[in-house]
Amino acid sequence: MQVQTGGIEDYAYPEFRERLIVPTNAKIIPAMGDHAMALLLGLTREIWRGVEARTTEEWSDGHWKPVERLERVEALPDLLPLADVVFVAAPLTDRTAYLR
Repeated sequence: MQVQTGGIEDYAYPEFRERLIVPTNAKIIPAMGDHAMALLLGLTREIWRGVEARTTEEWSDGHWKPVERLERVEALPDLLPLADVVFVAAPLTDRTAYLR
């Protein structure tokens, strides 16, 4: 069974094991996290304006929003209340399990 996510932990049903159904994930799809981040940035940073301007060749610097800050994961508890959007693309490990 192919699961269209990066992890299969939520699909470890006993019924699957009993029937020898092996769930596999989409980890071989290249750059899934990069693609998701690009879509998120496209929406939150209004990248669509560049596509629109391309047809008229009217370019303006006033529409682009800079990245405001970059932080380490340890700062996450302090940053969450300030965030409009939270995007996590991390493998499921002992260090990241609490992010679920």
